[in-house]
Formats: sequence, C-alpha cells, structure tokens
Amino acid sequence: MSKGNGPLNQLRTFWTKKKFELAPSVDKSTDQGGDAHICAVHLAHEPFTFKITIERKSCAKSKSGKGTIRIFMAPRFDEKGRRLHLKEQRRLMFKLDSFQAKLRVGRNIITRRSHDSSLTKPWTKSLRDYEHADPTGAADFCGCGYPQHLYIPKGNTKGMPFDLFVMVTNYDEDHVPNHPKDLEIPETCNSPYIFCGLPKRRYPDARPMGYPWDRPPYKTPIPCLPGHSFASTICKSFNIVFFKPIDSLEQFVARAPNMKSIVFDIKHIDKLIGHHQQERRSYWETTSMEQA
Repeated sequence: MSKGNGPLNQLRTFWTKKKFELAPSVDKSTDQGGDAHICAVHLAHEPFTFKITIERKSCAKSKSGKGTIRIFMAPRFDEKGRRLHLKEQRRLMFKLDSFQAKLRVGRNIITRRSHDSSLTKPWTKSLRDYEHADPTGAADFCGCGYPQHLYIPKGNTKGMPFDLFVMVTNYDEDHVPNHPKDLEIPETCNSPYIFCGLPKRRYPDARPMGYPWDRPPYKTPIPCLPGHSFASTICKSFNIVFFKPIDSLEQFVARAPNMKSIVFDIKHIDKLIGHHQQERRSYWETTSMEQA
C-alpha cells in the first residue's frame, strides 16, 4: 500500500484563503495606481490519488484493450447515524471520476490523481492571465466544470465515513463514435465532460448518466426452504423463485467481479491553512477487480 504522511483511506478538508483580482471590475476613473484584490475563505481538501488494481482475465475480450473506470462516493450513514439501505444510498451516489485505461491480460495497477478528474475544473484565470496567454491554445475549461476545491464534501472532526465505489466496464461497449466532419472541428475547451460534455462532440459515454446508479439495484433469488413443509413442497414442485432486495453496498458488489467498494473517512480540520500546506498526498486503494 502506498500512502503519504497521513493514514490510508482518510482525506482531510480544511479552510483556506484565496486572493481574487478585482481589476476588471474597478472604476478606472478613481484608480490610484494600485492593484485591487479581495480575499475569500473557502473549503478545500488535500490532493489525493486513487490506486486501483484490476485483474483482467484472458476471456475478457476487447478490441481496444481498454476499460472505462467509474468512481462514485456516498455517505455511509444517515443524519441519525443509521446505516443507509442501498435503495436510499444509491440516490446519494455522486460521480467523482470516469476515465479510460489500457488493460493488459493479468494484473493492472492504475493510479489517478484527484486533479485529473473528468468532473472538476481548476480556479478560473483572471482576465489579465488570459490577455497574456497563447491565443492558439485551448482555453482552460471555458469556465465550465465543478469547482476543484469543492470536489470532496466537508467532513467532521472525528472523521465522517463514506463509501467509495469503483466499477470497470468494457470500453468497446461504452465508446460513442463522432461523425468524421465533427472531428475536423478543433476542440477549443478542455472541458470536464462529466459535468459539461464536450464542445461540438457527442457525449462520450454510451451508458446512461449516473450508471449503474441510474436504476434500482437488482434483487437476489431466495432458495426454497429445506424440509417437507407445504410451502417448501410447492416451491420445489413448481420451481417457484422468489426474490429479495439487496440491503447493502457490500452485498451489491459481492455478486459482480467488476465492482469493488471500500470505506473511507473525511476528517475536517476547522482551521485556516495556507496553500503551501496542501501538498500531502493521501491514497485510496481498492483490491483487485475483474474487467467485465
């Protein structure tokens, strides 16, 4: 297991301060020659890295040799401290990332930095930064995307438990082809596609948004009761199959080799911490999964 200076599978949120330039909004007629700024305190979190181990079987056929990795998180308990039933928890699942990775037959170890998420965008540049930027380059996200500093929800001082869910699917079944004419149009934005899609492109995922949590979880069959009771005899004679809902996330992932979940904590430090102290790396690690 790899980890930084802190414990494995624990993230920390805190307060930090950022300076914003107000020059574009200042009345130049009263300009005294100085720079105009404002400081704002906001929530932030330490950068972290996902570490995922995927075991691809030789029978997992894929022309591209790629898998789509989807990462979700959700609170583990409700506001009264009771464990959330899966039918409730699935509605609280929110997507942290989705990306493609090349998977060879055998064991694959994949790392993914939180800053590389397909959901978030960094702080927007000031107008002065854009004035001196290369006009031929792609714009930084064109202002679209979920704020990177709000990527992780605020924890508590004891450590708030959350469930992390990871799923891998066959990229061949997820890929959405674009029209050749559309591909001739240059991309002008580095958009995080989960939140924004891609400019002048089709949404790059054939699965429904929120998949697999866009639907109720499957139910498990109940075997016939042993013995010779009336109910057991009828069940066996007519091959009647009853189903029951799955109660927990652990039961859900146990029946699918391409899914895995772990529990992690978010601990909040109720202090103002400068940007220079945000360099510790935490790691989230899952055990092996199999490509679908």
